[in-house]
Amino acid sequence: MTVPNSVVLAGLGEAAPASPAALAEFLVNQDLELSGGVSGSGGLLKTGAQTLTLSGINMSSGPTHIQAGVLAVSGVVALGRRPLEIADAAKLRLN
Repeated sequence: MTVPNSVVLAGLGEAAPASPAALAEFLVNQDLELSGGVSGSGGLLKTGAQTLTLSGINMSSGPTHIQAGVLAVSGVVALGRRPLEIADAAKLRLN
């Protein structure tokens, strides 16, 4: 499935401590592509065994946590400038 619209990840603000509540979780049980831009101050939590593909421009500033499956990105601008954590069972694929 492809989501062509932009996605905004809402965070808790600069003063708030990082917590799972500040992350937008994508539990991916079938391949999913976000082809629109990703923005906001929130983080992204990738769970589920399938592939989440980011192919739009990523301007979000929150952290990215890949706990399971594959996070595929099309170019460096799709990955953004954010802290990245990859669990042992997860993969990051750069296209």
